[in-house]
Amino acid sequence: AKAKVKAEIARKQKDAESRQVAASTVSEHSRRINKSDLEGELAKAKVQAEQAERLRVQLADAEDRWHQEREGLVREIEKLKSEGSEATLAAQWRQRYEACASEKENAEEKANMLTHQLKLAAAGGGGGGGGG
Repeated sequence: AKAKVKAEIARKQKDAESRQVAASTVSEHSRRINKSDLEGELAKAKVQAEQAERLRVQLADAEDRWHQEREGLVREIEKLKSEGSEATLAAQWRQRYEACASEKENAEEKANMLTHQLKLAAAGGGGGGGGG
């Protein structure tokens, strides 16, 4: 009877130990999965941040270029006005206006496209590591 009780106690201890090992293994796997989910989300966020920064730099460059072009045009307009050639001024101004309007439209389309891509990426990458 004592041997049977000892055997039962030993069996229960082994069962408890195996349950503990299984639980810690599951917990470790869960931690690894959550870590890889977080690393994936972090990588996506870094890519999106890099894209946003590139867009910001491109737009700042375009703004600087437009400002410089405007300054040059103002100087040229003053020169043309002083020479009294209003018709030439009007034709050149019209040409430049059309070129700038086209460039602005292209830049806005590109900005809208990139903004849309960022929104899609943010919406697509938002849910991932939800469990606990």
